[in-house]
Amino acid sequence: MRHNLTEPGHPSSLTVYYGRSIEAANPEWVGKLLAVANRELSDGTVEFKIDSVNNTRKKLVLKAVPTAEQQAINETEAEKSERLFTEDVQKALGDTATVDFERNEDGTITQVTVHHTKSMEISMRPSLRVNTSSWLLTRLPGAFRCNWDLPNDTLTFSRRKEMPTIVTLPPHAQPLRQRADKMASYEAYSKFKIMLGLTEEGEWATWHPKSDPHLLIVGGTGSGKTISLHNIIQQITQAGYRVWLCDGKQFELMGYESWPNVELIADTVPSQIRAIKLLHDIMHERNDKRRVRAAKNGGKRYRVIDYDPIFFIGDELAQLKANIADFYNSHKVKGMPAKSEVDKWLGSIARLSRSSMIHMVSGLQQGNAEIMGGETRENYGARLTLGQISKESSMMMWSDASVGCAVPPVKGRALAFHNGRPTMIQTVFAPNPDPEHPDYDADKLKQVMPKHQLYTMKYVKELEEKTQVYNEKTDEFEEALTPWDDYLEAPILAEDDEPIDVEFIRTEALEIELKHLEAQAQEKNDAEPDTLTMPVVTPEVVMEPDVSHQNPGGNAFDETIWEEEHHGVAEALQESDLVEIDGEWVVVTSLLKNPFGSGGESILGYRTIYGESGSLTMSPNQPLNIRRARSEEEIEARTREEE
Repeated sequence: MRHNLTEPGHPSSLTVYYGRSIEAANPEWVGKLLAVANRELSDGTVEFKIDSVNNTRKKLVLKAVPTAEQQAINETEAEKSERLFTEDVQKALGDTATVDFERNEDGTITQVTVHHTKSMEISMRPSLRVNTSSWLLTRLPGAFRCNWDLPNDTLTFSRRKEMPTIVTLPPHAQPLRQRADKMASYEAYSKFKIMLGLTEEGEWATWHPKSDPHLLIVGGTGSGKTISLHNIIQQITQAGYRVWLCDGKQFELMGYESWPNVELIADTVPSQIRAIKLLHDIMHERNDKRRVRAAKNGGKRYRVIDYDPIFFIGDELAQLKANIADFYNSHKVKGMPAKSEVDKWLGSIARLSRSSMIHMVSGLQQGNAEIMGGETRENYGARLTLGQISKESSMMMWSDASVGCAVPPVKGRALAFHNGRPTMIQTVFAPNPDPEHPDYDADKLKQVMPKHQLYTMKYVKELEEKTQVYNEKTDEFEEALTPWDDYLEAPILAEDDEPIDVEFIRTEALEIELKHLEAQAQEKNDAEPDTLTMPVVTPEVVMEPDVSHQNPGGNAFDETIWEEEHHGVAEALQESDLVEIDGEWVVVTSLLKNPFGSGGESILGYRTIYGESGSLTMSPNQPLNIRRARSEEEIEARTREEE
C-alpha cells in the first residue's frame, strides 16, 4: 500500500496492490478494505472511496473525499443545493445517477441534466415516471418543467420562464398598411398579423387573417375577452383597414363612435340584421365580379387587389342570434319561413369570404355547437380562449376536453394557436375607449388611436317601429309592426345623415387619400414603413407574483365550471373533472385500465393548471377528493342565476 500525504492529518489518495486470488468486485472485500482505510488513516474530515481499479495490474486507487458533514461546513449555498438535489436524484434513480447543473450569470439554476440507467424500468412503469418527476420537481427551487429522454438515458429539468401579468403594446404598434398602389397594398395585407399575446418563451402569438380568415374567441365574464377585442380592433384600425362592429349585448364595445376606420357600428337588433345582410351581399358581389368575364362587367375585369379588407367584429354571438330570432318572430309576415336567413348568411360568410378579403371575429361566452355549428366552426382557423372554459367548450375549440380547463386564474391568461398547437399566452391589455368606463384613460387612448382616417362612419337608418299596413279585408290601413323585409333594405347613412352606397371595391376617394398621405411623407422625408414584415415590437410587460402558483388550491378553479368538493372513488372520475393529488388540484385528462397492472388498476392522466401533464396509477376504489365538471347547460343556468 502506498499513500500520498498532502497535509498533516490524512493522505489524499492510497494505491493498493492486491493478490491474484482477490476479486476487486467482491463487495465484502471492498467493504473491509474501506473500513480499514477509514479507521486507520482518516482524521474524521474525509472518507476514502474507490477512485479507479486496474484488475490486470491488480491495482486499486482510493481517494479521500470530504465527509458530508465536512462538505456542509465548507460548501456554499449553491454547492449545498446541488449536493442535496444530487442525493435526491440518487435516491430516486440509483447511486450511479449523475447530475449536471447550468446556471446563469446571477447564479440561478437554469437547467439540470440527469444521467441515469433506469430507462427500461421507467418505460415499463408509467407511475414511476410520474412520481419521480413530481417528487424531483418539488426538490428544485423555482418552477421547472421536465423532459424524459429515455433512449438517451437522460432527464432534463428546464426552468420555466415567468409569465407576465400585463402585456401592453408601444404606441401605434401597427404601421399603416394600405398603399396607393393596389398590388403593394395587397402584399402588405397578405403579411398582416395581429399580436394577440406573449407566450412563456416571450414569442408573439398572432392571428394571420390571410391564412386563417376568421378568429373565434371564447371567454366568460371577467376573463378579459372584451379587452382582447379592443386590442384587435385597435390594431386593425391602426393598419388602415375598415372595421364593422356588431355587439350582441349592445354595451360591451362602447366608445368607437368617432374612432378612425371604424366604418359601421350596429348597436341595435335592426342595425345588426342590416349589417349582416350588407356584409353578405358585398361578399357575394365581390366573388361574383371576379368570376364574371370583363365583357359582362362593363369592360372591367375585377381582381382581388381591387378590394379592401373588411373586418366584422361580432361579440356575444349567442345573444346576437337569440335577439335576432326574437325580432324575426315578431316582425315576420304570413307566408315567411319559420326561421330567418341570418344564420345562413353568417355560415355563408364563414365559408366563402376568404377570397373576398372579408374577415370575422366572433366572440362567445361558452363554446356551443348549436350556436357555432361544425362546418361553420371549422372555418375559424384562428382561435383564442380566455380563462377556464367548460369541457364542451374546450372540446369544441381545441379537440381536447381538458386543455381549455387548465388555465391559471389570471386575468388575460389564455390559450391560442402557436406553432400549430394550443399554447398558453398572456393577452395584450388594450385601453377601453368608453369615456364612462372606470378604466378610461385618455392619455393611453391617444397612443393606440389610428393616426390616419381612411374610412368615415356610416349608420343604418333607424326605422319606425310601426307602420301603416293595408288590410284587404277591411279595405283600410292599420298600424302594425314594421315588416322584416323593410329592415333588410334599411338605408345606410353617411355622417351627414344622407343616404350612401357602401362600395364593394376600393374607392377612388381612398386611393386619392393614400396618395396624399404618401406625398406628405415624402415631403417630410419620413422613412417608408416596412409593410411586408411583422413590425418588431418590444412589449411593455409587468411581472407580478403568481399567487396561485404558490398555492394552487381548489379556489384557483372557477366555481362556475366545477361543482363543490365531494368524496368519491377513482372509477367515478370523468374527463375534465378535478381531483386532488398530493394536495394539488389537477384536471383529469384520461382514466385507462393499466395493461401491466393487476386487480383492475387504472392509469389516471392529468394536467395541472399550468399546462403540465402527468399520470399515476391507482386502484378503482381509491378514495379521492373530486370536483365534477359541470355541463354547458348547468353553467348557463348558474350564470343566469348569478345575473
